[in-house]
Amino acid sequence: MATKPNRIAPASIIADAAAALLAQIEAHPRLDDKQRNLACNAVVKAFNQLYEGINIARDGDLFIFPSRTRSGMSHSVNGVCDCEAGAEKRQPCWHRAAKRLVIMVEEYLAEQDGLPTSEQPPVPQQPNECAMLCSACGSPMQYTLTPGGEPAIECVNRKCGHTIPAVFLK
Repeated sequence: MATKPNRIAPASIIADAAAALLAQIEAHPRLDDKQRNLACNAVVKAFNQLYEGINIARDGDLFIFPSRTRSGMSHSVNGVCDCEAGAEKRQPCWHRAAKRLVIMVEEYLAEQDGLPTSEQPPVPQQPNECAMLCSACGSPMQYTLTPGGEPAIECVNRKCGHTIPAVFLK
């Protein structure tokens, strides 16, 4: 009998956070294609691990993730990661991406519960001030407000309609 994964949040919320993080990476002006691909790959791996319900140990700002490839080994993330990719190769790793996704999801969930969170990013008055492209269709994104009045960005392509809550854009 298969067991239900112990996810940090519903899959759709984790996916929205991953999409927002991927959009930030795609829009980052100082990343070359190789670094951008490595960073995107790290986010996808992090999403997959969080979707599967990976166990995360925490001690304050320190996150500890089990190794995906070596049984019994774990990797610590506190600004930097001690894994081979992060520490030795100085490349983006899924552990750091997973930590960022966990924090993004927790901030979103706390806001949904009405708990105090860090300040929302302001919504610009000019709708075309967003430099991101939609991760679903590649069209430009624009700032908007959700029907509930919360800041968000949405795809200008009405057939796509992809929207990301601004809490994921910090």
